[in-house]
Amino acid sequence: MELNTRKEMKKITIVLVLFFLNIGNSFCQKSGKFLVFTFNCVYEIGEYKHGTGDNLWIIPYDSCLTNFSDRKLTPLFVDDDLINSLSDSITNNQSFGYFPTTDYESNGNAPKILKNRRTIQCRTTKFFFKNSKEQLDIYLTPIIAECRSHEFGFYKECVYTINGTLEIWKDFWDKTDNRILQLILNHDFSKFRYRVSISQKDDLNGNISSLHRKE
Repeated sequence: MELNTRKEMKKITIVLVLFFLNIGNSFCQKSGKFLVFTFNCVYEIGEYKHGTGDNLWIIPYDSCLTNFSDRKLTPLFVDDDLINSLSDSITNNQSFGYFPTTDYESNGNAPKILKNRRTIQCRTTKFFFKNSKEQLDIYLTPIIAECRSHEFGFYKECVYTINGTLEIWKDFWDKTDNRILQLILNHDFSKFRYRVSISQKDDLNGNISSLHRKE
């Protein structure tokens, strides 16, 4: 009787270990220093203006030390609306649309990131049609935080959220090696698709998901 009880307890222990290992693989936590890039584009046609909103992307600072690449950037879901979409089965499985940060009131991390950002690049493109133009502003916010990765969308791409409250990495601008800093600040983002679209289908321009791209 005692032997059977021990066997049952062993089985339960194995099941529990496998369960928690599965959770650990699905939601990987990383604590440390990160760089948050904000992409904000405004289209102007005469007196009419239309913006894309703030599109946030994040990268661990350690990934920037040898070779900075925008392919290493991951979408950052920082407001409650975006975070809630992770648990919405319809949105999570289909994910047809764009996901800018729009809610700056409910989550304290969103305004903190935007308040402490610095402009690193500004690109203006002019068009002949009605003297229209497009202005893309790129900002950078260095932070210290605990981040968690999630699988999201039809292709189960990786997106990040922040656990708890982030801390601004205040001495980043003054103490970062100048070679690394210039590598980041002077990076060519002209081909980077900053609008977060994790769609099952092609979008209206015939482009595949901005994350589901081949190397």
